Amino acid sequence: MNADEVPTSYTGAQVSIIRTAAHVSAASFSGAALAGESIIAAFGTMLATATEAATTLPLPTNLAGTTVSIRDSAGADHPALLFFVSAGQINYALPVGVALGPATITITSGSGAVSVGDVMIETVAPGLLRQTLRGWRSRSAGAEGYSRRGADF
Repeated sequence: MNADEVPTSYTGAQVSIIRTAAHVSAASFSGAALAGESIIAAFGTMLATATEAATTLPLPTNLAGTTVSIRDSAGADHPALLFFVSAGQINYALPVGVALGPATITITSGSGAVSVGDVMIETVAPGLLRQTLRGWRSRSAGAEGYSRRGADF
């Protein structure tokens, strides 16, 4: 058993395992607090059975059989809107209407593997994304890089 796996129940010879997942702002890579309606990056293991990106709007709530659900401080469950899923990372949007305060986020992969993480939902959680020649990047993703022509790399 890995350190991030916690046995939750025993049924005959079967063991149910819940894994942990870290949820951080996709803009700041900080997990101290997350803002409602923001873009989140989740990291863990066995989060999805395949790599898939959303190709439609509105964003789907299921990619490659993977779903993300947020149980907020009011006890309401909200399906997340998915941008991207893979075995080690999921990018999703916190949906409208998630109550402020502590929340539990549950990821269920297409194989039924479950990963859970606890977060704090705040009114604001500052973070910046910037668009470069290589797409959108977090302002905190590392050192800034510029070519002689001044373009980001």
